[in-house]
Amino acid sequence: MATWVSTKNPSGVCESKKKKEDTVCVECKNREKKKRKVEHVMTMDRCKKMQCWAMLKRLMVGRDAWALQKDVLHPKILYVLDKSEAMKKPKGLEDIESKLKNSDYSEAYEFVDDVRLVLSYALQYPPRSEVHRTATRIPEGFEVNWKTMKEKWMREEEETNKICKRELHVCPNERSQSVDHDDMCNHYNKLDHTIDK
Repeated sequence: MATWVSTKNPSGVCESKKKKEDTVCVECKNREKKKRKVEHVMTMDRCKKMQCWAMLKRLMVGRDAWALQKDVLHPKILYVLDKSEAMKKPKGLEDIESKLKNSDYSEAYEFVDDVRLVLSYALQYPPRSEVHRTATRIPEGFEVNWKTMKEKWMREEEETNKICKRELHVCPNERSQSVDHDDMCNHYNKLDHTIDK
């Protein structure tokens, strides 16, 4: 969490709180509301979402996609799983598509876990079935795409961190606030999420 220290009020105590401890500072309330709002909005980065969308569309448009689009959950699995738990999880690629549309994923790895789950459901079918054969062909290409995307995102994040560090290396006399580097970068990333909406 970032530590912001004002040069005018280093104690961090609101002036109105000093005057009247019984009344709550409106300024402090607003600050807390904004803070909660930023923490609440933890959706996936728009760029990552679009790249996940492209990966999903490649899976859905492929020649064998029909086998994985609808409910892939084999009846044998329903007996093993708790039914309330099974209803929450995606049962086909269309379920994953609707979760992406609704911005239900906060991180890209959640999307990938759901795709892997659907593929694991498809592997429960008999080996000679079309669903099983499709599920054995798809994972290799999907995993290669995922690995490439993950590496790209890591490089971009490293570049962003370098830029943030350069921006924070300002002469201490010119700075009016003291900030932890990682917290500042996280703060900017969260603000980007709220602006995108």
